[in-house]
Amino acid sequence: VVSQLSTSVVPGVGEVLLVEDDAMVSMTAVATLQSFGYAVTHAPDGKTALEHVSAHPQRFQLVLLDLRMPGLSGEATFERLRELEPSLPVLLWSGYGAEQDVSSMLERGAVGFVQKPYRVAELSRVVAAKIRRPKKS
Repeated sequence: VVSQLSTSVVPGVGEVLLVEDDAMVSMTAVATLQSFGYAVTHAPDGKTALEHVSAHPQRFQLVLLDLRMPGLSGEATFERLRELEPSLPVLLWSGYGAEQDVSSMLERGAVGFVQKPYRVAELSRVVAAKIRRPKKS
């Protein structure tokens, strides 16, 4: 039963903001997240991500935030996202492993960390577990 669980993808609903500067990684991640059932908006850098969130604070149910980006760092982007929309879950991801700044961001409210390269089923589970439930109107 365990092997069945570890390979099955958890579907979901909602809109994810993917903040990733690497074009190949972002194309793959967008397709992967869409295959789970999410709507995905891609921001190539922190500045663009902040513009999306400040324009529509309630639009996204989750931010998937790369830590290593040119310009505004992942950590600086995280701090500004927390100011703009404190209830928006921010899931960190990086190919560099859980560095020092990851644990401090987790302490300050990031909802989790995903190591790249990720396993598709694992990413689907983490996103489904951490995504903000759309508010009932």
